[in-house]
Amino acid sequence: MSTTLNKEADVLSRLEVSLTPEGARDLLKIEFSSQDRERMRELLEKANQGTRTPDEEREATDFERLGHVFSMLKSVARRTLKHT
Repeated sequence: MSTTLNKEADVLSRLEVSLTPEGARDLLKIEFSSQDRERMRELLEKANQGTRTPDEEREATDFERLGHVFSMLKSVARRTLKHT
């Protein structure tokens, strides 16, 4: 497991211990804004056309990372609610 994944797992395990049911429900509501989703569609279209710039590549990577964080947070939230 990479160092980054170890750090993420450590942070998430600490969050799970302290997360309240109300906080868990709030985490499940997190999502990208409509503007973000539209921008992601634009970046995907540019990727399919092979016209993304290096800055747009970084932007797409940032969206991907943030989506991964959202998924991990929601997973912790679902586990918290399951045990309440």
